[in-house]
Amino acid sequence: MSTFTSGTEGWDSYSFVDNGEPEFTRAFNGSSPVVYNPAIGGPSAYISAQDPDQGWEYFRAGPAFLGNQLAALGGTFVFSIARLDTFDDAMNSPEPPPLAIAGGNLVLAYMGSVPTPTSAFTADTIPLAANGSWVIDNVDGSFGAAATQAQLSSVLSNLTGIYILGDWFFGAGPTNGDIYGIENVSLNAGPVSATPEPVTALLLGVALAALVVLGRRNG
Repeated sequence: MSTFTSGTEGWDSYSFVDNGEPEFTRAFNGSSPVVYNPAIGGPSAYISAQDPDQGWEYFRAGPAFLGNQLAALGGTFVFSIARLDTFDDAMNSPEPPPLAIAGGNLVLAYMGSVPTPTSAFTADTIPLAANGSWVIDNVDGSFGAAATQAQLSSVLSNLTGIYILGDWFFGAGPTNGDIYGIENVSLNAGPVSATPEPVTALLLGVALAALVVLGRRNG
């Protein structure tokens, strides 16, 4: 989880090649720093970034979110996002994926619907399940088939990147690029299996057998 109470927590902004859609394996200008905004009074701390160039700009997760995160399969990825600029820009068309995750050479893009960011921080909840909303990135600015459970498991077991879209409107650069902030990011574990553990199942069987014997004696 990132609450940004102590700083940027290793997050940055990352610009990908624009080939109609982003190419998640090719940098445009790559990494640039985010701005740390500490909590003052009521609001939570957050990080922000301005669209720096003509590539597709994404917030890139810090190291705490990387590595083996298979426990999140079936869970959710949650973050709050707000648009912080006041530019009157047209919305990007087509709109790129609001979220992408990478595990080595396999990149999955989330194509489900999320609200367009507003001036108020609003939470987006992304399911980490093979429900048809995750698709395979073809590494050329296009997307392929829906990800399978095995592919989603493979990525989550070796996360090398999590990317949150920060480029919803036309405009780029330090003078007219749109600006976004994110806060309260969390990767939440999936449901615990309902299958009893071996010892639990054994004890349950013994208890049931005892009840059967007792019932026969009282019959």
